[in-house]
This record gives sequence, structure tokens and C-alpha cells, in this order.
Amino acid sequence: MRRSIKALVITVLVMICAAIALKALTVADPEVPPTCTSTGLSEGKHLALFSITIKEQEVIPALGHDLIHHEGNNPTCTESGYASYDTCSRCDYSTFSEKPALGHKLVHYAGRDATCTEKGYALYEKCLNCDYSTFTEIPALGHDFAGGRCTRCGLEYALYCALEEIVKTGPERVSNDNVGYNFFHSQQDTGTYSDSNCGPACTYMAAKWADESFSASVEDIRNLNVKPSPFDYGWFPQTVSQALNTYGINNRVFHVGSAEAAVEEMKRLIDDGKLLIVCFDRKGIFVIKEDPHLESTTGTDYRAKSAGHFIVVKGYWIVDGVMYFEIYDPGFLDKTGYYDAGELVKAIVGWNKDIVIVSRRNSQ
Repeated sequence: MRRSIKALVITVLVMICAAIALKALTVADPEVPPTCTSTGLSEGKHLALFSITIKEQEVIPALGHDLIHHEGNNPTCTESGYASYDTCSRCDYSTFSEKPALGHKLVHYAGRDATCTEKGYALYEKCLNCDYSTFTEIPALGHDFAGGRCTRCGLEYALYCALEEIVKTGPERVSNDNVGYNFFHSQQDTGTYSDSNCGPACTYMAAKWADESFSASVEDIRNLNVKPSPFDYGWFPQTVSQALNTYGINNRVFHVGSAEAAVEEMKRLIDDGKLLIVCFDRKGIFVIKEDPHLESTTGTDYRAKSAGHFIVVKGYWIVDGVMYFEIYDPGFLDKTGYYDAGELVKAIVGWNKDIVIVSRRNSQ
């Protein structure tokens, strides 16, 4: 009995010692975490002394990238950009690709000399893709009077004084086109004499302005047997007046003797609610301005050749100390435009000095 107990105790002690020894000889194989592109290993165990594996390490698959998408940014003339790209939230993986700056795409522009009343600008270049520009403004020169005229533009001192007085005392803007409907008509596509139908087209505009029910066409007006007209294609202010009389439109012709008298009378008539038809020498006037506040112009520089041309004067506008007449020019499709008042009256007086004054129906 005692031997059995002793043997049991020895066995237990041997087992305990063996377990302690086994634990002491066991080495842990550490876990290797997987990455986006590399596999990992689970934790394992082996006996260091005998290289016996106790627990096999298992391969853990690579995680793969956890992608985040980013929108691209286009390059500009001066700053680089980049294409759309992806990045990984776990590692430094990126498909980022830079796009170099484009550089300016330059267009060269000719300069424009300053005049007595208009600003000019030097030769400059401008980028088509951004707001880069070397534009440099040249201030207006101002008039240089000697002997009663400006040595640069030929403006009479008396006319200059009249314009200055109007600018000082007149309202900022008067326009007589507020009839509630459109009465503009181009001379384009108006029959055989489209190129010279400025007179009939202005007659139509004045008649339509005076009477909304007016229905004759520019071609109808052109074909009227009205005088004086020494040529089949030539009209005069008196011709326009007789055409308006044919349709019962109240009008009269005013003959001015000087540019000073013209500008003062035209302003007075516009203030009185009248519409004016004038014929001027195209050689003596610059292009139509789209807006007196801006440098923009439209149409063609008429000064290259001398010829008569009719327009409708329907108002005036005083901007930055300069008076402009508000007009409809049948030669353009841009409708309302503005002429420097001093230039226009000089061009009128330089042609035939006659102005057709039109009144609305049922008015004096």
C-alpha cells in the first residue's frame, strides 16, 4: 500500500516537472499582421530545444488597399494641377499624378491713340485662358484750343462751350424710345437698294414710333414717288419728310447754321419728346459706342470715306462730363448705340445741316 502511494507521488512529481520543463522550453512564434500588399501569420509555438512545432502558424491573407477617391484639379496658366486619383486609408499608396502649369496663351492687340475726349491704350497682350493682360490705359488728351478751334480734333470753341453748358445744366439721361414696343428696323434685306436704304429705314422707324399701327414696309417707303431725289438710290432729309407726310406722320425740317446751334436745338427737341432723323457725313464720325460708361464700340469706323448716312436720334446721355446722342443706326443690328454729341453735330453740319423732327400722333 505504501509503495503504491509512493509510486503515485513520484509519478505526479515527474509529470509536474515535465510540464514545467515543457513550458520552459516552449517558444512563442509572434503574430505578423497582414498589410495591404503582404500576407501575415497567426501566433504559433515550438520547442526551442528540439525544434518541435506545437502550434502551426497560419497565413493571413493580405488586406488589399482601402481606397479613397479624390477629384482632380485642372492646371491653370500659372499653377500646376492634378488628375483624379486614389489614396489608401491604411498605407501611403497613391495614384497622384501632377499636371504642369499650362502657361499663358497670348494674343497681341494693337494700341489705340487717345483723342481729346476718348481714352486710348498702348500695344498689349492678353491671355485667352485667364485674365492676364498687359493693358495700359492712356488718358484722354483734352482739347487744345487755338484760334477758336481745337488743334487736334478741329472742335469749335463755341461748340465746346455749348456742350460744357449742357453737361453742367442738363439731366443725366433723356430717352424717347419708351413707347412700349420695338420700332427698330435694319436696312438689311430691304429689297434692291438694301445697301443704301438707310433713309427709308429711318422713315419706317420714325413712323412706327409715331404710330404703333403703322404697317408699311421699308420697301413700300422706298418705292414712294417722293422728291427731291436726283438719283434712284439717293434720299435727303426733305425726301424723308415728304415720305412721312405721305403717311400722315407729323414732322418738319429744321435747318441749322452751326454745330453749336445744332447741339442746343437737338437737346431742346429731345427734351420736348421729339424723335430726330439726321443725315451726316460718315467720314467725320467715329464708331458707335455700345455704352458710354465702357470702352466698347460696335460696327465700322466710318471715317475712311465720305458719304451721307441717315440715323434716328432718340435721346442723349451725359457720362463723365461728355454728352452722347442715343441713336438707332439702320446699318447695324445692335440697335441702340451712342455717338459723341460733338462729333455727330459736326458731321451733320458738314453734310446738309437739315434735321427732320418727328412728333407722336396726337401731339404737337
